[in-house]
Amino acid sequence: MQEIMSLFQIAKMLRALLESFLPDQQLVDICMSLINIGAIFTIISLSAVVLVYAERKVSAFMQRRSGPNRVGPKGIFQSVADMVKLMAKEDIMPDGADRWMWMLAPMLLFIPAAAVFVVFPFDNKAIFADLNIGIFYFIAISAQSVLPF
Repeated sequence: MQEIMSLFQIAKMLRALLESFLPDQQLVDICMSLINIGAIFTIISLSAVVLVYAERKVSAFMQRRSGPNRVGPKGIFQSVADMVKLMAKEDIMPDGADRWMWMLAPMLLFIPAAAVFVVFPFDNKAIFADLNIGIFYFIAISAQSVLPF
């Protein structure tokens, strides 16, 4: 039976590939950091899509409805359709609002949600920050998203 590659092995292979193409070790480190950040954001995005779908199905089951079933087989593309709908909506900004803060606020609210994943161990040695007080960090950062600016 073929063994599934761990994230640590995949990272070693990517680093070796980058080292063969890039001459500078600092560029390799920057590229590996960007790849790691992209992987974490991909995991966050995919987990959000799956969890929203699961929440809708469970909610529909409790209410004796069929749940999302319009887009795709058994409604699996409903979250994607919602995302497209939200991106196509007109952005209405109040008079006198600061344009840059209005556009930056949703991104600033995403930062604590993404920062929580820093202490999650994705594999046996694949952790972004190995903190001794990881559970306290998790609780403190997850509480930050509900605080007003």
